[in-house]
Amino acid sequence: CGSLERFNTMGKGRIRFCQGPSCGPRHSGEQWAELQHLAKTKGYDVGEAQCLGGCPVGPNALCDDGAAESRRQQTLLTGLENTGDLERVLNQLEAALRAGKRPRTVVGSPPRFRIQNTHGTPA
Repeated sequence: CGSLERFNTMGKGRIRFCQGPSCGPRHSGEQWAELQHLAKTKGYDVGEAQCLGGCPVGPNALCDDGAAESRRQQTLLTGLENTGDLERVLNQLEAALRAGKRPRTVVGSPPRFRIQNTHGTPA
């Protein structure tokens, strides 16, 4: 994912799925296993990460070439609700990398925000 040479010759790099307090509970163990299996099938080294800080747009993952030391060399993958989202996001990322670009973020499912009605006196 980082440098194109490394991307092309050493596999696709690594992907770390967020297991923070917001992203982790959003999927069952079976769903996480399916996401990880898909990433491995596509050639990524798969692991877990602590909170990536993108809680409202999660579930998230971070992708790099395996040697990245800076956030600028990594791509945040957001909205990974299912394997279809991950497939779509990885295809977009790989196309961008082949074109010599490194996107900062690639979005799967757009975030869904809930508006809750509250009762009581306005402040």
